[in-house]
Amino acid sequence: MSDRNQAAVDTSPRGPVPNDFLQVSKIFERPESRRPRGGTPDDVRLWLQGPARRIEDTIELVDEVSWRLVAAGIKLVRVVISLPTLHPQFLNTGYRWFRTLGRCEETRIGHGIRDSAMFKNSPMHRVFLYGETVRRRLSGENARLDFPILHELATEGVTDYLAMPLELSDGRRIAVTLATDQEYGFSRSDLITLESLIGLLAPLLEIHVMRSITRNLLNAYLGPEIGRRVLAGEIERGRGETMRAVIWFCDLRGFTALAERLKAESIVAFLDAYFERVVAAVHARDGQVLKFLGDGLIAVFPVPDVELAANATRRACEAASTAVVEVDRLAGHPALGGESLPLLCVSLHVGDVFYGNIGAADRLDFTVIGPAVNLVARVDQLSKTLKRRILMTADFARVCGEKLESLGRHAVPGVSEPIEIFGLAVDANCAVR
Repeated sequence: MSDRNQAAVDTSPRGPVPNDFLQVSKIFERPESRRPRGGTPDDVRLWLQGPARRIEDTIELVDEVSWRLVAAGIKLVRVVISLPTLHPQFLNTGYRWFRTLGRCEETRIGHGIRDSAMFKNSPMHRVFLYGETVRRRLSGENARLDFPILHELATEGVTDYLAMPLELSDGRRIAVTLATDQEYGFSRSDLITLESLIGLLAPLLEIHVMRSITRNLLNAYLGPEIGRRVLAGEIERGRGETMRAVIWFCDLRGFTALAERLKAESIVAFLDAYFERVVAAVHARDGQVLKFLGDGLIAVFPVPDVELAANATRRACEAASTAVVEVDRLAGHPALGGESLPLLCVSLHVGDVFYGNIGAADRLDFTVIGPAVNLVARVDQLSKTLKRRILMTADFARVCGEKLESLGRHAVPGVSEPIEIFGLAVDANCAVR
């Protein structure tokens, strides 16, 4: 494995995002042997105009340009670059490079920061909202510490601070902050060099912003795996593959009647809370959520090899049990307005499905179809009569390592012969009330 692959550590949050503004999602530590040494501002300029364009990971780009500036004689101690994005949870993605720590951090910045006192009383507020450049000396007779962050930096030995905007082609702004611990701060020559070189960095960062937005939107609306496939070029109608998978179908018993009594905004608030818990349970066990259908959801746990089928079914069972428990905890949720909680029911099946692009020439859906998908959706209808909230087919039971019990053979709409249905042998949390 290369040094580059060893250095990047993904610490992205899994599941619901905590109620804070900033999360470290990745750390990159460049080995000393790979840090640029020596060079001039012209060397940095040539690098930005050529090799830097081939760096795909933004954290590596920010880290390397910071070390190159240091090697060119500008004694930077801290660099922060904040990029706008489109994400349901995050407003910006930030990159913080620290010379003394020898590392760069990728951070995700929540939407709520815009209304916080922390943001409004920071240089970033002026840079993003008004396009101002802010420069402050932090030591000596001309020191001016009029933002809280400057007091913090001064205690760390920073002597000069510069925050500047970079305009993108659509009018949005990137914020760049540069700090030095050089005894007399940035020289006039340093400032001229930085303004020139950071200006060359702007078009590269815009490319990274557009890539990030594309990935975020595909992940949010299609899911990480399908988003990756689409971004890799799998967009031709009818293109796909037949694969074996555990197919998951779930919905809420009693939701239709509930929805008739609640206001639209309450319905949306409850569905958001419900889906958040179900999706977290599925994703935590490497399942892929494919589609939301009203109060229903279709997901798959791919089975790439027959020997891994038991593992996939076990993960699906765990996800189903966890989801039922977590959704039950929504009883008393403010959006319900005192109404009874609808009950989550899950059906599981193993079968072959077509996994790919389906639809019209100019409007496609990347999903799964096939008899196996139809069957699991119809099995779900038995949960009410069988008084169970997690049901499995015989095909699922045959490869599942969990303790299951037969619930007998039952007629399923669209299937010529009754099929055997199974449930968890220990189902204390999963009976229909």
